Amino acid sequence: MRVSPIFLAVSATMGVMCAALVNFKFSLILFFAYLVGIAVWAIKERNINLSHITLAFLFIISSISYTISVSAHLHKSVNYINRYVTLCGTLISASDETSNDCYRYIFRVKSISDRYGTQKANDNILFTTPHKFNCGESLKIKGIIRDLPHQMNESGFNPTTYYRSNNIFTRIYSEDATRTKRIFVFSPLMVSECISERVDKMIYRHYRDDGAAILSAVLTGNKHRFSEEYDDVLVSTGFKKVFHPAYLHIFIITSLIGLFRYVIRRQYRDLSTAVILLIYALIQCSSIGFTRCLVCTAIIIYYRLRYGSSYFPDAISVVIVICALTMPTMLFNTSFIISVLCGLIAWAFIPKLYKKLRFIPKPLRRTVSAMIIFGVFATPVMAYFFSSICIYSFFLPLITAPVILLILLICPVYFIMQELLGTAPIIGAYLNASVKYLYKLPYIISGLPFSSVNIGKASASFMIMSLCAILSIYYADNSRRSHTQIFKTLAAGFFTAIVFSNLMRIGTAEINFVNVGQGDGAVIHTPYKETVIIDAGGSSEFSEYNTGKELFVPYLYAMGINHIEAIVVSHYHKDHAEGVINVMQSIRTDAIFMPPITDADSESMKELAKEIKNTALRNGTKVRYITENTQISFKDGLTLEIYRQPEWIRKYDENNTSLPVMVRYGKFSALFMGDMTGMGESEFVKYADADADVLKVSHHGSRDSTCQEFIDEVSPQISVISCSEDNLYGHPHTETLDRLRNTSVLRTDLMGDIRISARKSGKYKVLN
Repeated sequence: MRVSPIFLAVSATMGVMCAALVNFKFSLILFFAYLVGIAVWAIKERNINLSHITLAFLFIISSISYTISVSAHLHKSVNYINRYVTLCGTLISASDETSNDCYRYIFRVKSISDRYGTQKANDNILFTTPHKFNCGESLKIKGIIRDLPHQMNESGFNPTTYYRSNNIFTRIYSEDATRTKRIFVFSPLMVSECISERVDKMIYRHYRDDGAAILSAVLTGNKHRFSEEYDDVLVSTGFKKVFHPAYLHIFIITSLIGLFRYVIRRQYRDLSTAVILLIYALIQCSSIGFTRCLVCTAIIIYYRLRYGSSYFPDAISVVIVICALTMPTMLFNTSFIISVLCGLIAWAFIPKLYKKLRFIPKPLRRTVSAMIIFGVFATPVMAYFFSSICIYSFFLPLITAPVILLILLICPVYFIMQELLGTAPIIGAYLNASVKYLYKLPYIISGLPFSSVNIGKASASFMIMSLCAILSIYYADNSRRSHTQIFKTLAAGFFTAIVFSNLMRIGTAEINFVNVGQGDGAVIHTPYKETVIIDAGGSSEFSEYNTGKELFVPYLYAMGINHIEAIVVSHYHKDHAEGVINVMQSIRTDAIFMPPITDADSESMKELAKEIKNTALRNGTKVRYITENTQISFKDGLTLEIYRQPEWIRKYDENNTSLPVMVRYGKFSALFMGDMTGMGESEFVKYADADADVLKVSHHGSRDSTCQEFIDEVSPQISVISCSEDNLYGHPHTETLDRLRNTSVLRTDLMGDIRISARKSGKYKVLN
């Protein structure tokens, strides 16, 4: 009995997911349970179903493949984690500048040496250094091999999954890196990166700043070189997806194939399509997921050309099965997922729309169809990965694709003329106009109403509802009423479930302690969708990495927050307050409550306070200084009690400038103490009703805070400590943890984001 490739793809994917999200033992249990079920069915029916056995074995083989692919047997560098080593190998990627003024590369390791000896290897490692090197150079590197960084936020970027999907399992930072004799390495990625590096050099010879970054994104797929300001506009308007390789280039491929079918004879069309895919695969090797999709699809098209026709979903299914068996971590790669989904959407809807657009000339009809389809039906897919949509994104392909196609066509001619003749007047004018158009367009869109709507990280229910809606449209056009009715019903059912799940939250407030590393940042939601923020992370004295911008704001986007009623700044230390600036720049904020600037504040604190005030005024946010004890009330009964400490306490230590904040919701209460010292805490409990269910521990668990007298007065059931993993300060200190031994201690360095749900009755629970 023939097994559909679609079922094979589903079985292989489930095998990989079970091994990755649970463990291999769980996959093995499911496998044997399924075999027992097959055996019982065979005895009962006196017939063995070979297709079910095939699916079962593909499931377990995929699980085995994933387990082996992440083991130390294939990745020798994993055995050397936390050990000082010497690595010899070759850079197979171009430099990628980090936020710490360092350069990041992919380094192909050929040998690893430590004090016990030397071992041959063939492993990729993430290499960071302050030195600039070129792709293809061979190096000797000395340093300590580390594990990949962990995911900071539940809904944020997961570096472990991302790098593993690109076949990278370890990292190393080294200032001791020297060039050596050339070590031969064969890598399509290195060839592609060398080409991209040369293209970038040509681009930056004639263009600068964001203009060069736009050309680099279109021609090489590198979307990381935009300026900070321009990148913020791209993200907020949803425009950045236009430069995502899996979105941009799959559209371009579709358009080129549509144009070529009227230029190339029928018997050569499949071959030309395969060639186009392979060329793009070479250009886009830096996006491994997208590249594998292209190569596998090209092979399948060639197979169809050689042996007969094939069904496109079957072809995609074969691609998934091949990846699951050869490089299963690829199934977690964003580019791979977007490529597969956008490919299926293009296959399903472009031919249907093509027939309806008869008023458009045939050579352009397929391209216009692709613009419309990718603008409409790919929106849920992109919203899931980017957590926001722009209502104008439906039209983005229509207004950007022709310009991008023009850039792709004229850039080679432009650069050739520049190299040979030193000028390209007419073509140069067209190219300059195109770049300027793409640069100005996001700014124009950002000025329009509803230019950005944060819908949050889409839930499984939302994605299933979207899929059912798309399928109902697909089958409606096929005149299959039964299928249409089924998917319409399912879509309506999931929509109803989403509505009811939101209604069930009425009467419940939620406090989210966001993992911003060595800093503080909390988000409070009320049942009426009001949002209050207490601190928002930032940078530290040892690093310029701004967790407010890089972690806290993306967290707000992922939560679907479009409006903030109030922000409270505890005090003017960067790790608490710097991120507030990024929040106000990104999301509409009504008011900000801050401590007044005093002589106790250092010059850096005064500068930060001034910058926060100026940002607030520029963005229409009201500034309120807390000069006395203040109470703020919200619609559903949530209140904030913000206290002003005595002057002598503030002068004793700048950490005592922190504003204590008591959050009350009916009988539930949570106390936030900023970075208050033990002396400030002792004074606070003398004049305030400090009893609270939840305590946000002061100063990240420092030994100088959270004194015993204070704990006895507050008597919290839960104590939350916000600190980073392996921080330089040793927070939280053992003395503080000992004083909190009678409470339930929750730590962001161990648990990530911490969410607490509370009702007015005083009942609450930790949602992690």
